[in-house]
Amino acid sequence: MTRPQKAFVLLAAAAFVALLALTYGFESNPEPPAQEPEGTTSPAKSNPPEGNTNQPGSSRPTDYVETVHGVSFTMKAIPGGTFLMGCGLEDEPCADDEWADRAAQQRQTTANVAPFYLAETEATWELYQTCIDAGACPDNDADGGDNGWGKGQRPVIEVSRDDVVNQFLPWLNQLTGRDYRLPSEMEWEYAARAGTTSRFSWGETADCSQARYGYVSGECGGRASTDPVMSFPPNGFGLYDMHGNVWEMVQDCWTEDDEATCVEFVLRGGSWLNAPVNLRSAARFHHDRSYRESGDGFRLAHDTTP
Repeated sequence: MTRPQKAFVLLAAAAFVALLALTYGFESNPEPPAQEPEGTTSPAKSNPPEGNTNQPGSSRPTDYVETVHGVSFTMKAIPGGTFLMGCGLEDEPCADDEWADRAAQQRQTTANVAPFYLAETEATWELYQTCIDAGACPDNDADGGDNGWGKGQRPVIEVSRDDVVNQFLPWLNQLTGRDYRLPSEMEWEYAARAGTTSRFSWGETADCSQARYGYVSGECGGRASTDPVMSFPPNGFGLYDMHGNVWEMVQDCWTEDDEATCVEFVLRGGSWLNAPVNLRSAARFHHDRSYRESGDGFRLAHDTTP
């Protein structure tokens, strides 16, 4: 074989080896594919959605304004959360009469609250009067009415829990197509605290510039009347008069064994009549469900789906 022929054979052999390397790889002992251990599940793969679907507050309910027969009121969207509910051992003003059974009822507990709506203010005379004028709510003039203090934007008083639950709320819900209700006691305290842990939403000390109270204790001028709603600064959730002005009815019954009839129900927040001890975020009181009083009112609530 001539020298050129040998060179051609060697070149052809080198090309053949290169072709094999490209086809089968250079490793002579390739590792087998990794095996997943038994008893585990791999997360499913998915393509990320197009666009930014995680905008802050994109799925959070927003405030809205309801108008009934020309009377408007604002419902505030309250975000859900966890808080320490009740009267702590360090809260010295925590009174024995705040609990139906101090031994049986836990004074302080961690509570989880789902998002909900709560009215910006206590229900006003202006709003409640529309129900009276429609013939759906009883005229309470015989029980004192507005006590001569005026109606309009003052909180409605001299209404019983039965009046609210059996007459006003059904009428309002039929008119609006919503499901308005009283707040639960847990929702109420969560909203009153608005993220705070102090005795009052503004701090540890009562303050006449923050709420209407003090008739019996001679504080804040000792006036015997309510004030128009929104007369004082709102709390961190934008809610007015969560402390003072009028006691606010909640869903809860005073004792657990009374839930079938709920003869007595819980009130929260204190009123124009009370001393500061009754205005604390944790303070509780109770009345008979048929009782009408100049210091009792209510505030509307409903779930996050209007």
